[in-house]
Amino acid sequence: AYIDQENATLNDVYTLCDAEAIYYVHHGAAEEGYAGNKKQFRNNILASYKNEKYKDSGYLNFRFLVSCEGNPGWFKIIQVDEAYNPTQFSKRLVDQLLALTAKPEHWNTINVRENPVDYYMYVSYKLKDGEITEILP
Repeated sequence: AYIDQENATLNDVYTLCDAEAIYYVHHGAAEEGYAGNKKQFRNNILASYKNEKYKDSGYLNFRFLVSCEGNPGWFKIIQVDEAYNPTQFSKRLVDQLLALTAKPEHWNTINVRENPVDYYMYVSYKLKDGEITEILP
C-alpha cells in the first residue's frame, strides 16, 4: 500500500535520496532488506522486547521506507485483531515495537545497477497476549 510520506510516523528523521523512485513497491524488499539476516533481526527484537503485561493479540504491521543510506522511516502502522478486524493495541506496545523496528542497524542499503536506492519494507508481528509469536515476512 502507498505510504503518504507527509502523514507517516517518523517522517522527519531522515531524507530519501529520490522520493520519485522507490523500489520494491508491491511486496517490500523482504530478506535482502535485513542487515545480516532475518534470524539476526528476530533474535535482536526478541532479546530487546519486554512484554509489560500486555494482553494484545493479533497482528501489528509496519510498512515503511528505508533510505538509500539504510535509514528507516515513514512508517504506516496497521493494527488488526486475530480475525483481521481493525483494532488498537496498547500505545506502549506499539511505541516499543516501532522503536525497535526503526533502528537503522537492522536495515541494509540496497543497490540497483550499482546505485543505492530507497525501498519499501514491511514487518508484521504476530502477538498473543502481548508475546511475539512470529515475525513476518
